[in-house]
Amino acid sequence: MKYNLRVGERTVVVEFSAAGGSAEAVIDGKEYRIAYESGGANCVKLSTSEEELDLYVAAVSGWEKQVSVRGRAFLVQDADRQPRRRGARGASAPGDVTPPMPAVVTKVMVAAGDEVVRGQGLVVVSAMKMETTLRAPTAGVVRNVAAVEGQKTGPGDILVEIEEREQDE
Repeated sequence: MKYNLRVGERTVVVEFSAAGGSAEAVIDGKEYRIAYESGGANCVKLSTSEEELDLYVAAVSGWEKQVSVRGRAFLVQDADRQPRRRGARGASAPGDVTPPMPAVVTKVMVAAGDEVVRGQGLVVVSAMKMETTLRAPTAGVVRNVAAVEGQKTGPGDILVEIEEREQDE
């Protein structure tokens, strides 16, 4: 499997194949052979030919983990699931759905591949004790859903991408 992991401000490409306590990984082009085993609750023991490490992993959200190694903590995120921001000029594609203000996602009502009509509810966000339903700006097919319930988000974060389709009249 291939992952694009965001660690701090850096994105790392990791290709990983595992079988029965051992794995081969390619991290930013460098190959590693890894043995791993559970070290107890939230702990994974890793060893390579060069070193042994205890990794402590805590879930932050469905696609974010707090990983502690040798007393240093790192936020590790799935870069492919992170909401993207608009470009420097604030431009976004016509089918991109973004919140109007900082908010928390409370409900996701669509999945990638769903067909939607203009005005259909896609995501509910909560800000300042008010819930707002973000609606489809155009008819089409949902290409990507980056929104995750409980996620903090802000203006410019692309929560849903819709590939435009002509709507029957």
